[in-house]
Amino acid sequence: MNELQATSLRAHEDFISVGVTKLCQAYISSSCKFDVVSNNISETFNGYILKARSKPIINMLEDIRRMLMARMQSKRELMLKSNDTICPTIRKKLEKNKKERKDCHVTPAGNMIFEVQSFDKSNVVNLVNRICSCRCWDINGIPCKHAISCILWLKEELEHYVHDYYKKDTYLKT
Repeated sequence: MNELQATSLRAHEDFISVGVTKLCQAYISSSCKFDVVSNNISETFNGYILKARSKPIINMLEDIRRMLMARMQSKRELMLKSNDTICPTIRKKLEKNKKERKDCHVTPAGNMIFEVQSFDKSNVVNLVNRICSCRCWDINGIPCKHAISCILWLKEELEHYVHDYYKKDTYLKT
């Protein structure tokens, strides 16, 4: 905050007026398991329904219903063909996090709690509660590089530590 104030008093005042609880990762709720807050989904949806939007309301809604129905069926078929226990997009994120763990050094503290040193930073990982002090795992439900380092140190399967929201079975039930 002192650095921000020294750089820009106006930015510092604006930050304070909005409130630290709305802008800091430490205050993000971990209940929704999604780490991106943007309007990309609405922009994507608007692009998706572009042709239908010019039609009368009933025809537009029917076109959107059919497009969504076809999309859900194609996604369902994709998941049914998959041999993986987690969704493909989540698998990619997990593999990306796995690659990023190269600089992590694990020290067990007992009771499935670890300290993970990464360059000059240290994080605490609790595998039982599925949390890391970096908060990425708690917020999005996908093990971060620190958690992955601990899981692999124990020689356990990463998929067991991905939130149930991202499992193939949950997707198909939905």
